Amino acid sequence: MGPLKLFSGWDAYYWFTTVVRLLLCALATLPVLIVLNLLPHFDIGRAEATRIQTWNETRRIAAEIAANPVEALQSIATQKDIWGNSYRVEVMPGGHYRVSTPGNDGVYDFPDAVDADDIHSELKSAPTEVFKRQRRRQWIIAFAVWGLCCAGLFLVLHLRAL
Repeated sequence: MGPLKLFSGWDAYYWFTTVVRLLLCALATLPVLIVLNLLPHFDIGRAEATRIQTWNETRRIAAEIAANPVEALQSIATQKDIWGNSYRVEVMPGGHYRVSTPGNDGVYDFPDAVDADDIHSELKSAPTEVFKRQRRRQWIIAFAVWGLCCAGLFLVLHLRAL
């Protein structure tokens, strides 16, 4: 039995009611999608803000060192990042300075580490990729749950009408 034979006995009214049921299912389950995406874990915002603040601080310190190395290097010896770690200053090729911090775990990772949480002044973009990946994963889960809820509600309505 081909797929077209399944729908061969349907009249316009049956098609209309099926489409209306499908739209009602989508609208009825839409709050699931909204709830799953608008209520992120409270730590994500705090951790993301902390990493961006630390990144901005390393860039500010690097600019101060470039402007006045003697005074800035003396004051940086006593400064700590938000996690209580000391900053590390490196002289890079070309004579500019790179200020870095080991992040919340207090350990400097290798540059190619998967879970590298080190923050330094030469990062090209904000160190928040971890949080972007978490949000993408959250959207995917939300759409999957929404689709399953919509399909389940559609099946219940469809079987009830038979």
